[in-house]
Amino acid sequence: MAFVGIAVALVLAAVGVLLVGSAAAALTGGGSVAVFVGLGSALVLCVLVPVLLEHRLTRAFRRLQPGAKSMFFQTLALVNAVWLAALILLTPRFVRSALEQRAPGLIPGHSASVERWLRRAASCIPRSGSVSPRQAPAAKPSGAKPLGSAAVNAPAAPSAAPAPAAPPLIREAPEASEDTPAAKVYRERAGSVVVIHTRSAIPTSGPLAAIYERLGVSFGEGLGSGFVVDAAGLVVTNHHVIEGAVSLQVVDKDGVHFDDVMLLHDDAHNDLALLSVPATDLPVAPLSTTKQVAIGARAIAIGCPLGFEYTLTEGIVSAHRNIEGTRFLQMQTGIAPGSSGGPLFDQHGAVIGVNTATSGGSLNLAVDVAEVKKLLEEPRDPKPLAHFEQGPRVASLETEGGDLDPTTRMNLREVGSLLGNIALKCAKPLPDDAQFTLYLSESLTGSTHNDSNLSQEAQSCMSLGLQLLGMQLTMVFAQTDKPPAALNIIIADLPREGGSRGSLVFHFKR
Repeated sequence: MAFVGIAVALVLAAVGVLLVGSAAAALTGGGSVAVFVGLGSALVLCVLVPVLLEHRLTRAFRRLQPGAKSMFFQTLALVNAVWLAALILLTPRFVRSALEQRAPGLIPGHSASVERWLRRAASCIPRSGSVSPRQAPAAKPSGAKPLGSAAVNAPAAPSAAPAPAAPPLIREAPEASEDTPAAKVYRERAGSVVVIHTRSAIPTSGPLAAIYERLGVSFGEGLGSGFVVDAAGLVVTNHHVIEGAVSLQVVDKDGVHFDDVMLLHDDAHNDLALLSVPATDLPVAPLSTTKQVAIGARAIAIGCPLGFEYTLTEGIVSAHRNIEGTRFLQMQTGIAPGSSGGPLFDQHGAVIGVNTATSGGSLNLAVDVAEVKKLLEEPRDPKPLAHFEQGPRVASLETEGGDLDPTTRMNLREVGSLLGNIALKCAKPLPDDAQFTLYLSESLTGSTHNDSNLSQEAQSCMSLGLQLLGMQLTMVFAQTDKPPAALNIIIADLPREGGSRGSLVFHFKR
């Protein structure tokens, strides 16, 4: 029986890691970073949590009964059963979709049979709220006669010769009218929207601190949106956009950078913040005077989702929500990370909310404009923020002997930002022709080796972080039909001695 219990615990743990990892990867987005976050979250929730709980439970039982055996496998089975039950019962549709779309990416070198098995497993999860549509009866053709004897015995009409096949019709799509409400709002209000760049310190304690340290990450860069509510430079955004920021920069649509930024008021409860920049004649986004926006009203958002600046999306207001005392608009309008803090307009160009949160699907939330009006009436305590300094950036991403799809390329740019942090920490001094080549293994467990013209100290400093990133790249290549033989990433804007800036070329070769 003990072996049966151990087997059950291990099976539950494996299923838990797969399901929790898939859900975390789906929430993160796509690409290698999502796989890394998914596996990390799964290991923490499905393995580390049981280890911590088991230690406490065993210690408590041994107080009552000295000599009691370890309860590791019981705890492992129980915790993973709880995770599985919670995910499947509370969010069945999301879990089903995550299992079908994200789980294969968590299994290195998976085959088609593994994908079929995962689809079958996903089909066992019920679709909550779904109703099987009844099959409609086939419509009778117009003028058809009932099947009687007269119809059956009637002589068949001579069939005409088939007409020659007509060539396919090619029609030009009608051009979008410039007078649509969304087009008019964008034309008149996009100038009042700003992009906010932040830099924040990385936590030095907690479960992720060791990972950040190994990757050489010493700070984090964030991106959000905001909008001008006063021509004299008052900007509204989300609290979570500027939370923990040690430096900040506001950029308007004309590309003007405002480095002298003041934090006037921070309202964490309602997820709002009021900033001030030195300006005198900025375009303003007027606030709506409507007491309550109607359900079904147009909702138009302008923001910077995933770094794509001044993106326009349109939908409707789906519901009014009150979450812990804060009024929200639930809307169909699509937003994504980077849209936070941007304005939600009605069809007349008046602000009805501040885009705040998204589930990655149709559940998107905006703080109601009523909370913004309260924010503007609050007392102000100006606090200057440090000037934002742009960190290393990906200047080029090229492949050899193959290619990658655009989505994978975009996700690999996130890996490039980690390479920039590693180089910033380790590559000192930076030579003129800085190169680092990492030879990838064919499997995650295989060894890697490197070659570089950096100092031995710099190579040792970078080695561990690059091996972790090399594992991610190996995963990416394993999921690509025709993976490239090499990936070259150039990181620019790295500081040199004497104040100049240089670049470092990373070569990843299979």
